[in-house]
Amino acid sequence: MNQKSVFEYLDLLLNKKIDVIGRAANLLWIGLGKQITVLDWKKREVQKNEMALHVEGMWRFIGKEGILFASEDMYIPKSSMEYSEDFEWEVTGSNLFDEKSEQWINKEGAVYIVNYKLNELNDLTIYLSNKERIEIYANASDDSEFWRIFKCGVDEKHLVATGLGVEFQ
Repeated sequence: MNQKSVFEYLDLLLNKKIDVIGRAANLLWIGLGKQITVLDWKKREVQKNEMALHVEGMWRFIGKEGILFASEDMYIPKSSMEYSEDFEWEVTGSNLFDEKSEQWINKEGAVYIVNYKLNELNDLTIYLSNKERIEIYANASDDSEFWRIFKCGVDEKHLVATGLGVEFQ
């Protein structure tokens, strides 16, 4: 993998607004940049962001007071619910991640990516304009995917990090 092309692609994140945060099961997705109209797989027009970050590894949002919300929050009931053995974390709006990520996106207003750091283990730290950061950790030694960055509505390869490295797929 050409290191230069990886960093050139990561540079596309700079000055992108964090527009929306959500999840599909336990996959974190973050919509970055302006809203655009693209065709979905059924050829219908849908609204997406210019770019997206998908995270399947361990991650956390960090602020001056510590961890704001993190990957394990998806398995914890939201603050208004008591823990139960039959808690259904998959239900949208039921878990602590759903609650805290919604509060964060609504409270913060416009937050932009101002810098990033990719280390030798493919951990990715994203620094934000509000002095907070997103930390994404490699958590396997095989070809399991940790994170993926891609342009929405464009037929080109995604930048993908696994335990074996970072490459375009």
